[in-house]
Amino acid sequence: MSIIENCLNILSHVVDHRIPYEVASRSIGKDRDIIYALCHGVLNNWPKHTVLLSQLINKPLKSKNKDVERLIRLGLFQIDDPKRPIPIVIDELVGFCRKSWAKPLINACLRRFSREQLNLAEQVRKKESFYLNHMPWFIDETRQSLTESWESVLLALAQEPKLIIRVNQLAIDRDDLREIWKKAGVVAKPYTHDSSYLILDKQIKPNDLFGYEQGLFYVQNPACHHLVEHLQYEDCQSILEIGAFPGGKTTDLLESHPSIKYWVSIDQSKQRYGRFLENLNRMKCWVSNQVCAISSFKDQQQFDWVVLDAPCSASGSVRHFSDYHVRKNKQDLDKLVLIQSDMIKQAWQWVKPGGRLTYMTCSIFSAENGDQISQFIQSNATVDQTTVTCHSILPNDVLDGMFFATMVKKG
Repeated sequence: MSIIENCLNILSHVVDHRIPYEVASRSIGKDRDIIYALCHGVLNNWPKHTVLLSQLINKPLKSKNKDVERLIRLGLFQIDDPKRPIPIVIDELVGFCRKSWAKPLINACLRRFSREQLNLAEQVRKKESFYLNHMPWFIDETRQSLTESWESVLLALAQEPKLIIRVNQLAIDRDDLREIWKKAGVVAKPYTHDSSYLILDKQIKPNDLFGYEQGLFYVQNPACHHLVEHLQYEDCQSILEIGAFPGGKTTDLLESHPSIKYWVSIDQSKQRYGRFLENLNRMKCWVSNQVCAISSFKDQQQFDWVVLDAPCSASGSVRHFSDYHVRKNKQDLDKLVLIQSDMIKQAWQWVKPGGRLTYMTCSIFSAENGDQISQFIQSNATVDQTTVTCHSILPNDVLDGMFFATMVKKG
């Protein structure tokens, strides 16, 4: 199978059948890096290139000609980010097309774009989906949720993500690991002077770095570490962690609070369970765990602290998912809001009197964050409303967007 054919096959799986890109791309064999980069580029620039297509094609192509549109998208990305001579790229895409009527169309669109790239960009530069590179529904939801900072947040979310790791300082000093990597030609700088996080200067497969197998670090955005700040009371001896897989929160909290006596982590994802166990063993952190939904969880006691990492839109970490633009929509968000509301109620049952619930998402949408908490505390008389704290982290060039809310159950 050729590079172009492989790309079209993967894009069909992701766009038409909503299969995650990471799953759809697993079968790539030969030329993996090239195919992966091309598909990533097409998916990542989907909103921007959709606007450009409206300028290049007089009327949208019929659904049966999706392959033609995707050949043009492959060309737009390669012209936008040229790694090879543009005439060769265009000739290959035109030559691959099996529909004779479409060959002149592909040729004309791509040659026009290569000649008039700056002029075309100027014509559409004020269209939000072009200059922000997000889908219209996503832009609208962000604008409604963040009335003042929505544009800067969207621009931050359109950036390529950095590789950031949290050093396991129970196992090694941050600067010692940094020095080891420096000798191997890997440059990493501290996120802040006193943090346990390092930002690498380029993307590297984490398991290729020294210390991965030994559990010396974990790939994690610093925004996640704010959960540790919510565990700041001495009488916490039992924790129920809901939505625990693949283990980032578990290992971070255990490194910060290794003396907690009773810890149970649950998640209903069978697919991520193996990764969770691998990470616990790698980081030398062990807790009781179950693969189950909160609705079917059983235990002999309630807990001092319940952490609910709710399923969410992942709108605060969209830049980590190149397929986000084509696999997510407003209808998904509406369904998630209902699921979250139900999960908060179920999680609250496991909080002992005087105990705490922390609800968290990696979302920037108010419908999943503050609105959920407001609705819950208004309908539940056992919440001590004087204790409710909410904390939003907005995305920037380093941090992902996250939301944390903690509340205490009346004693």
